[in-house]
Amino acid sequence: MHVFKGKWITNSLFYNIKPSDAYIDVYSMTEQPQPLLQNSHVLFRDKFMWNGERKVYLYFSADDYCKVYINGKFAVQGPATSYPFHYYYLRVDITRFLNKGENLIAFHTIYQGLVNRVWVSGDLRHGLIYDIVCGKEVLTYSCKKVKTIEHCGYTISHIVGYDTQFLENYDARCREYGFEKSSFEDTYWENACERKFVDYKLYPQPTPILKNEIIKPQIFKKTGDKLFIDFGKEFVGNPVICVENGKSGDVLSIRCGEELNDDGTVRYKMRCNCDYSETITLKGGENHYEPYDYKSLRYVEVVGVNDDLKLSVYGNARHYPFVLKAECCYNDKNSRDIFELCVNTLKFGLQDGYLDCPSREKGQYFGDGVWSAVTHIVLTGDTRLYKKFIADFFNSTKIVRGGTAQGPCSLVQKIAEYPLMAVISLKYYLKLTGDIKFVACKKDEFYDVLKFYFDAYARKDGLISVYDRWNVVDWPQSARDDYDFDLSQGKEIHGYHNVMNAYWIMALLSYERLYGKVDFLSVEDVKAAYKKIFYDEKTAKFRDRDGGEHCAISSQVFGLLTGVVKSDKAKKILLKMIEEKRLSKSNLFVTPIIFTWLKLNGKEELLHSLICDSGAWLNMINEGATTTFEAFSKSAKVNASLFHTMFAFPAIFMVKSNLFN
Repeated sequence: MHVFKGKWITNSLFYNIKPSDAYIDVYSMTEQPQPLLQNSHVLFRDKFMWNGERKVYLYFSADDYCKVYINGKFAVQGPATSYPFHYYYLRVDITRFLNKGENLIAFHTIYQGLVNRVWVSGDLRHGLIYDIVCGKEVLTYSCKKVKTIEHCGYTISHIVGYDTQFLENYDARCREYGFEKSSFEDTYWENACERKFVDYKLYPQPTPILKNEIIKPQIFKKTGDKLFIDFGKEFVGNPVICVENGKSGDVLSIRCGEELNDDGTVRYKMRCNCDYSETITLKGGENHYEPYDYKSLRYVEVVGVNDDLKLSVYGNARHYPFVLKAECCYNDKNSRDIFELCVNTLKFGLQDGYLDCPSREKGQYFGDGVWSAVTHIVLTGDTRLYKKFIADFFNSTKIVRGGTAQGPCSLVQKIAEYPLMAVISLKYYLKLTGDIKFVACKKDEFYDVLKFYFDAYARKDGLISVYDRWNVVDWPQSARDDYDFDLSQGKEIHGYHNVMNAYWIMALLSYERLYGKVDFLSVEDVKAAYKKIFYDEKTAKFRDRDGGEHCAISSQVFGLLTGVVKSDKAKKILLKMIEEKRLSKSNLFVTPIIFTWLKLNGKEELLHSLICDSGAWLNMINEGATTTFEAFSKSAKVNASLFHTMFAFPAIFMVKSNLFN
């Protein structure tokens, strides 16, 4: 644990503002708070001396986010989003960027100010803290001597997604252009201010810094005043546009997208509620432009390119370091193509967390993230991002007891199954890693989640009705196989249904296997009540709800996975349902459960045929996917994201692992 000599610094707009805990429920938020300070780009510059001996490390954190440049070169970005009571800082070896003698470090921080699924923002907290350390000597640190100014080159164009991101127009004629260079003149900048109200508790970020990777265009074509770029694959990041012979005041329109319109132009008004259009106003001579915030994209269209301009474009992909260590067990082309699709999804989609989609939401969901995490560990053996994922989930229980649906972020959404999915994942993690020490230290937090569900929602027999959180089962609605329970969002719905109670039993069993029995109820009694309410002995089918008759494929598969019934007849019924319905009645959350049951019951041939079904992942590929969609087709969901990391989970079932031993 590093003890900072530096202080939290900011500019004169933020230093005297008392922060607020802007955690707002998704169903109660009517407008964004504090609009005047939103989208503040604040720059800092500091110079220091180095004798050329020993390694030099930068320790830093920033709120909301920061990009760091040393002697004009990009060095690092971060930290991962986190709650103020458990805020991350990074330690980075910066020796390779340094010169013997004087060096410049420049920071480009941002306070977004939106309450959303991305940041813990909208809370009036902005700041930067850093130390630069060589051996035992602190070469420089954040304090009042540091120079700062607000970057005036960015203006808001519009907001995309679910209040996710500002799209910005950039004016390269601004005085701050080139601020990261040693030759830049900053005498007109003001001195930084120390924050008066500081309430962070700092912890080392448990994950490595993001990797930046150059993506070269596969197609680069100019027609009239339009330049079309196809990078050949979808990635997360931005286009970098370099212009020579720029005429001051000329404007270029930059349009990014995941797919093309019928006429071959870039579909920048995307399905996922993102309008990826921005402009850059050129200064004279050379211009270098890269948007600050990231996107998910494959195509770029630049409009306004006259014949005098010399223009080059490349992609800057940002992603979590990814080293593939597993191999696909199947040799047929379809399997290899699907496996590659899944690998590329995680390689380019993982960020500082297991994001749902890196466009519309940019949020780390604790339901979706379980399957992304398990797939990630199976493919790479890397456990660091999972450990942070679990820490983030348990930290969310300090915001809302029982945990939130996603985080860390300011927008509070509560989904009934997600906390149970998160704690169940500890069982998967232990099977894959054998990391008993890590799992053991989560016992009390796991217990508290279960105790919350019991206290808040259980009836005498131990079954639960989670009436004040959205019960999702599967999504979208068309993938629920006519599940017979009201799953409307945003209203209280009382009643007992199959899938919710199956997750409850699976969570209780996971705790029992990891730590021993809970002391507030008998799991066997809950299983007996579940069987009595939901299972029909005569038909060997599981009902969707208490008092109902309908049996959706989700009810049958979850019912059998709980282990409350060993009936061969029930298994045969499920197999028949799977063979007849294939994947037409399931999507994100039920499909991996179906795959798990098939794997555990030795139905490898059927499992493989489902993975390679022409209407599933192969259909994504046929529709142009290089990363997995949010559904099996672009048109299957109105606002479908074409980059969704959870849907890479088939890779789990295509490699050798001990997950199902």
